[in-house]
Order: sequence, then C-alpha cells, then structure tokens
Amino acid sequence: MSNEIEKLYKELEETFPDDWGKGLNGLEIEIIDDATSIDELAIEDGYIEFEDKIMNINYKGNIVSIESPWEYGGFIEPKTFWYWEDLEKIGKILEIVSKHAKKIDFSEIEE
Repeated sequence: MSNEIEKLYKELEETFPDDWGKGLNGLEIEIIDDATSIDELAIEDGYIEFEDKIMNINYKGNIVSIESPWEYGGFIEPKTFWYWEDLEKIGKILEIVSKHAKKIDFSEIEE
C-alpha cells in the first residue's frame, strides 16, 4: 500500500478516533477503481491507473465523492444530504484527504 495512503488513514484515525472504522456510523474511506472497490487491505500488487479513481468518504452517513483526475485535483460531489452539525468535521476530513492525496502516485500503489 502507498505510504501516503497509510499516513492518510493514520491521521484520520488520530483525528477522529471515536469514528474511524465504524462503517456508516463513523468514518470510512473507500477508493474505487474501474467500479471495483479497493480498500486498505485489498490494494494488491500491480498498478492502478489513477485516472479512473473515485474516493468515497463517508462520515456518519454523509457521503462525499472525490473523482479523478487526481494529478491536479478532482471533482468533489456530495452523494447524500449533509447535516449542518457534521459539515465542520467533513471540512476537516477533506482538508486531511487533500493534504495527502496530492502526494499519492496512484500508478505506484503496492500492497
């Protein structure tokens, strides 16, 4: 797995310890490639073309998708209704994700 993805997961876990890894009731990140879900344990050896990436960020049922191209940025799209009380935390999550995502070379991801 990319070292930068590991750093991303670690920072999210440290920043949101009560929510990280709790599925739809907490915070989870899902990277999708070619309509195939790839999570932190399922990124296998080989290479992944970053042009077809989608990162879904779920925070307590508030889902945001960041779609490629990632080399320069991405398209951010809310996938669900956002609750105002969660919007500040979603902003913090996006700040952490953007800090790490710009450093990830998705063509070199290894397990």
